[in-house]
Amino acid sequence: MNPVTRQTTRAGQPLSSLRKVALAALIINACANILPLCLHLFFGDGRLVVPLLIISLLVLLAAGLVASGIRWAPLPAGLVVLATAALDIAQPENSYALLHPGADASHFGNLFVLLVSALVALLAGVATTMRPDHHFASQLL
Repeated sequence: MNPVTRQTTRAGQPLSSLRKVALAALIINACANILPLCLHLFFGDGRLVVPLLIISLLVLLAAGLVASGIRWAPLPAGLVVLATAALDIAQPENSYALLHPGADASHFGNLFVLLVSALVALLAGVATTMRPDHHFASQLL
């Protein structure tokens, strides 16, 4: 395996498949949060939307924790994504876009990617955290 592309944890073990799925879902979720931020900043009225920036940074921080290989990190990362998805759904314009996808297809598409990636990150985070650690058991023998 190419040492440049190999992702390892702090113990030197490669990241598990579920952890990689959770990491990919977190990065996709962060990108789905950053896209409206960039659209508002560069193509909209030129103002920085601070709540979107904070949410994006929180999700990227959670992705960094998952990538670090800390065993319990995927579960809180999934909960962070769940909380940010709940905040996104609570916005009236987002609820309208979800209920009327034909009104603004790009807004609906972004929300769809955001919510699906949040669900995948949550499920992969829970599954990764609950999975028994086989590496630790093999080190005891």
